[in-house]
Amino acid sequence: MGNTSTLKYVTQELEKTVQEAQNDFNAFLVDMSQFSSLASTIEAVNQIRGIFIVLEDRAAQLYCEELGKLLNEFPTDEANHQTEKGQRISEAIVQSLAFISRYLEFLFVTVQVYPETLITSIRSLRAG
Repeated sequence: MGNTSTLKYVTQELEKTVQEAQNDFNAFLVDMSQFSSLASTIEAVNQIRGIFIVLEDRAAQLYCEELGKLLNEFPTDEANHQTEKGQRISEAIVQSLAFISRYLEFLFVTVQVYPETLITSIRSLRAG
């Protein structure tokens, strides 16, 4: 990561954006007619990805790209969401958003990138 000093300035905003994404996605799961909540989640993940681009954290950028793909493939109707695949995708998204939050905490403490910490999570997202 080339911009460790930048991380310190954007961490609070990143955490806020991750929290908003989590809240929006949970709101969508409660009421799947609220497509704006899903769109807000996708927008937040794209913003987070953009910050990781600035921070030159390629692994986190890729993680957000995979999460974005999964969000765009999410079954938006109740019948498909209740399938095993729909439930698996839903759980993967919830876990991924929580993981991003933990990863930010890790980055802030260590101020060093360990891309290998994201490999298993990226594989899980792809398996969706």
